[in-house]
Amino acid sequence: MGGDLGPAVVVTAVLSVLQEDPLLSVDLFGDEAELAGMIRSAGLSFSGESRLQLHHAPQTVLMTDAPVQAFRQKNDSSMRLALQSVQDGHATAVVSTGNTGALVVMAHQLLGMREGIERPAMCTMLPTPQAYTLLLDVGAAIDVTPSLLLQHAQLGAALAKQLGMADRPSVGLLNVGVEAGKGPAYLRDADQLLRDSQGFAYHGFVEGGDLFAGHVDVVVTDGFTGNVALKASEGVARLISVKAKRFFSQHAVLAAVLGMLRKGLAPLRDELDPEHFNGACLLGVKGIVVKSHGASSATGVAQSIRLATRLARSMVSPVQ
Repeated sequence: MGGDLGPAVVVTAVLSVLQEDPLLSVDLFGDEAELAGMIRSAGLSFSGESRLQLHHAPQTVLMTDAPVQAFRQKNDSSMRLALQSVQDGHATAVVSTGNTGALVVMAHQLLGMREGIERPAMCTMLPTPQAYTLLLDVGAAIDVTPSLLLQHAQLGAALAKQLGMADRPSVGLLNVGVEAGKGPAYLRDADQLLRDSQGFAYHGFVEGGDLFAGHVDVVVTDGFTGNVALKASEGVARLISVKAKRFFSQHAVLAAVLGMLRKGLAPLRDELDPEHFNGACLLGVKGIVVKSHGASSATGVAQSIRLATRLARSMVSPVQ
């Protein structure tokens, strides 16, 4: 419940997904009285027989909280209690809109790491002409080593296979050029490790312009570069939307045509909307954890819940 827009957005998203998915059950962690009021206003039940359960969490992890400090001092936060519900086997997956660093630290400490994985990675989906590409890391591991990039490539490939993208997913390593001699030493060393690895088809280096081209199923990079690339692409999408609306508003004939086509263009608009791809999987920990963008609308949060549900129903966690 620590997202930028507060619990109302999360509650709206939860109620929407519960309505469309009769087999889904959700536990909400936060200020119980506040959540109960929001749910009552929607006219829905949250009794013991309901698919929606409330759990009181008197503390909130703020966006300004240091991750380790939040882990040590906020034992009754909604984030920690939600993760503990997965740790205890009461829930299958966690979706959070809160502090990313705190979520990574808490998940690492409470759920533990998969064998052979040093540090977790955030993995998100990017739209491509064919379907989508997985990009990781987008914020969990800022400083990386060649061996960590190999581990994250293996995690990304395993998730791509689990999602049905390919039996032998293709993996690219993000660099400033595709030539063998390009990039810093750690990337060149990682390139060699990935070439010698099994379990996926290594494509080689890819550039920033390839992220949305669909040449590979998985693109691997460090958390700093991945986060910048992700947020830059979201900014470009918003810019195009603003420019397009301004352009059509200044041309009456085009605005009229757009009005007639609006309904037909809705699927394309939704397909390109960053909210449609909201939700980053925290790979490498022993459990399903999905991070929703802190500034997401109810539409984006709902998409994160759907992603977590899809992973839970795949029967095999992306970390097991």
